[in-house]
Amino acid sequence: MAKVIQEIQPDCIFVSVGCLAKYSIDVDRVTQGCPVVDLDGALPGAISYESILNASDGSIPVPSHKPFRAISFTSGTSGVPKAVIRTKSFDARRFAYFSARYGFSSHDSHLVSIPLYHAAGSGWARLFLQLGSRIIIAPPDAAPDKTVELIRTHTITNTVMTPPQLDRVVQHLKRGHSYEQTLPLRFLLVGGKHFPVSLKIDAIKVLGPVVYEYYGTTETGVNTVAEPSDILSHPESVGDCVPIVL
Repeated sequence: MAKVIQEIQPDCIFVSVGCLAKYSIDVDRVTQGCPVVDLDGALPGAISYESILNASDGSIPVPSHKPFRAISFTSGTSGVPKAVIRTKSFDARRFAYFSARYGFSSHDSHLVSIPLYHAAGSGWARLFLQLGSRIIIAPPDAAPDKTVELIRTHTITNTVMTPPQLDRVVQHLKRGHSYEQTLPLRFLLVGGKHFPVSLKIDAIKVLGPVVYEYYGTTETGVNTVAEPSDILSHPESVGDCVPIVL
């Protein structure tokens, strides 16, 4: 984390001191003197999130204008996660395409099950935030029963998972035969290495025709999407190219 902060040189860092304590992370050591906003409001010397929301007197410093720069990190499947810096945003075109194609709206509830430092986690969360959808953030190490509980309790309509996450959820549902109770999901996007055909078919059998597969890169985002019908007819494929340009 310290190396990441050193590389991107942020103006401030948002933390949950409770979460950091759970994983025995020393805030002072990793933040290296950068201003900290504590979402829990319990860290001495940190800026509270409430003070930012309520500030109207200029007491909270506003960073000077800078050219667009977005920073995310590779998945780490081929080595240590690496920072990827974008100097041009393509969110507007992609968000408009996916919203129109799959009917996303403010009525959706999105479960963030992939860490927000990852391009997929933050990218899809941004899409639903700009629509005014409700966002539920799962614990980074959520067990499959907890994930299913979050989906049911919060009426989650869409989420993004890695193949191992999906496999754990599917196996949990099969063990308890609880997939017979329909989940509210209508769009579950899966991407990453090692997504075997057997899991694709199994997931659709258990969850219904809500499983989509994508191939993408941190630098370019989503490049191809396989919809449920594509998976059933051509399970070895990662689908068709997304018809938008950078």
